Order: sequence, then C-alpha cells, then structure tokens
Amino acid sequence: MGESIWTWITRICAVGTLVYLMAVVGFDKTPTWAFILLIGLFFGPDAIKGNISLLGAGTRKNGNGNGNGKP
Repeated sequence: MGESIWTWITRICAVGTLVYLMAVVGFDKTPTWAFILLIGLFFGPDAIKGNISLLGAGTRKNGNGNGNGKP
C-alpha cells in the first residue's frame, strides 16, 4: 500500500512540474537536465521495483523462467 502511494505521489509531482514548465517557463528556457529528472521521477519507482520492460509486454518472464511469455 505504501509503495503504491509513493509511486503515485512521485508521478503526480512529475506531471505537475511538467505542466508548470509548459505553462509558465516554456520548453525553450528549461534546461535538459530538468526533463531528465522528471523522467526519473515518473518512472523511478517502477524501475527500482523492476516492473519496466523495455522489450515489450510479450517478453516478460513468467513463473517458469523463460522470457517468451509462454508457459
């Protein structure tokens, strides 16, 4: 329960900051490192837990250890 709350808090902060940057500051005046930090804030909790699959949903390992998504 606590991990889920923390995940949504970080995502809300990332999206809120992105909206602020779009509305007030503008993309042309925002440094690149700010966007990198926002990406880390949004995807960080899932990356730490290992829930991000860069190769697509069909390549996640299932219970028997193979990576093809088939039992």
